[in-house]
Amino acid sequence: MKKTLLLVGVFLVILSTFLILTPEIKAFKSKTSPNVSLLWSRSIGGNVQVDISGDGRYMTAASVNFSSPKTEAVYMFNTESSTPLWSSPIEYLGYHGLAISRDGQYVITSTTTKETDPYDRTGRVRLFSRNSNDPLWTYTTKYGLYSASISADGSYMVVGGGSQNKKVYFFERSSGTPVWICPTGYWVLTRISADGNYIVSGGGDDTVRLFSKDSNEPICSRHLDVSGAGIHPWIDHIYGCAISYHGNYIAIGTENAKVYLFSKDNCTPTWNPTWDATVSDWIQIDTVCISDDGSYITAAPYVGDLYLFHRSSSTPLWTFHAGVRITAVCISGDGEYIVSGSEDHQVRLFRKDSNEPIWSYTTGGPVHSVSISNDGKYLCAGSGDGKAYLFGPERISATVDIDPDTLNLVSKGKWITCYIELPEGYDVNDIDVSTILLNDTITAEMHPAGIGDEDDDGIPDLMVKFDRAEVTSYIIANVNMTKLYEEKFMTITLTITGNLNDDTPFKGSDTIRIKSPLSKGLKKLIYSPFFWSFMFYL
Repeated sequence: MKKTLLLVGVFLVILSTFLILTPEIKAFKSKTSPNVSLLWSRSIGGNVQVDISGDGRYMTAASVNFSSPKTEAVYMFNTESSTPLWSSPIEYLGYHGLAISRDGQYVITSTTTKETDPYDRTGRVRLFSRNSNDPLWTYTTKYGLYSASISADGSYMVVGGGSQNKKVYFFERSSGTPVWICPTGYWVLTRISADGNYIVSGGGDDTVRLFSKDSNEPICSRHLDVSGAGIHPWIDHIYGCAISYHGNYIAIGTENAKVYLFSKDNCTPTWNPTWDATVSDWIQIDTVCISDDGSYITAAPYVGDLYLFHRSSSTPLWTFHAGVRITAVCISGDGEYIVSGSEDHQVRLFRKDSNEPIWSYTTGGPVHSVSISNDGKYLCAGSGDGKAYLFGPERISATVDIDPDTLNLVSKGKWITCYIELPEGYDVNDIDVSTILLNDTITAEMHPAGIGDEDDDGIPDLMVKFDRAEVTSYIIANVNMTKLYEEKFMTITLTITGNLNDDTPFKGSDTIRIKSPLSKGLKKLIYSPFFWSFMFYL
């Protein structure tokens, strides 16, 4: 008994020593984990479709409500806020009928009215500006519409018809009348290259067509034998198509679970694919995507797998098995990141180097739509829970002091000075000065810049400077100058944004007063009856 007690005592001494000497064990976080978190969500109802601009600053979302009352609408967001810049009611939106230009300036929608008889339905194409919920133009078609796509700068857009419409429509931004129309055999899935020069179409007639923007005659086409598999083995369908930035490469996903890669340079009468790959024994490819340079292609068949290919080979680089249907996939422009949405409510983020998700998020319903910024920093998702979700790097709230406190708009000074403090746990030495912007417009000067403690609060701050003439010009162009002339002084808010060296963003604002550029004497002259009588006489 004594021996047993002695052994227990020795064990307890060893254990207590281990606990004292062993450092606190923290939750594991991979050094390669991305800085991604939920920035906000917005309830808009129905099944939600989304798309995001190339820089992640703007996002569009649309509700597709299959139940009554039907409350479909399209929304425009600045991603800084879940409050829409605007919303506009629309008819039923096709599953591929929403797109935003990469510069975030324009949104295209293709919709269909809800008559029971499909032959009684009409379609509408609407082009919106970022600044207004009133369409720049609207075009009405006899039958319904299915898909829409827009070039990077919003200069060109293409729309595909529904099962009774059977046409490809090509538009320029300046007009709501199609530049050209091309009849096809069935419903049409369309995509336009980011540079706006090429259009690819697929859809229900099992033919892939490549167009130049200058003509409705395809520059090459290929009929694909896609029957004999899928949910409907007697039907020939192309369910996915994607085109690289300059239109050099085209990816196609078909009813019989094949992925095809075509090259524009191989555009001959037969137009043979560069390669094709069968990724499932029996079921369709729901979605395909391609990187800007055409190097990477993603494909997701109905069975719940996600494939990543390099254009050099039909053998997948990797496969991810979700176990449920993956309903949406998108690849970043640089090809580094892939985002997927699936029926298990999951949004997953992958790097191209591995089939292991590096991040995931569970929404409140099946994820029907996803989109990702060019660099993969921002992603959005539309869910069956009626919400649009935005994800991205969590922004640090910075303390900003802008000098002078009162800015005379006719002053001859050279600089506007800004002092930036970061909260505890962050170091101003880690700020990348080249990323600092004033009101998302004016870049900070690289020199002079320095670390100090301007307000003597014991917290280091980074001092940067902005060109005074640029800031003054920006203010004059963006404030109510008539009001400023009348009141002589106004208070405005200036916002500073930027990134740390690890791409973590920060943001802070300060208010300053601005002084009217008119002298008191000139102001009195302009507002005097004599001045305007004299001007009228001239």
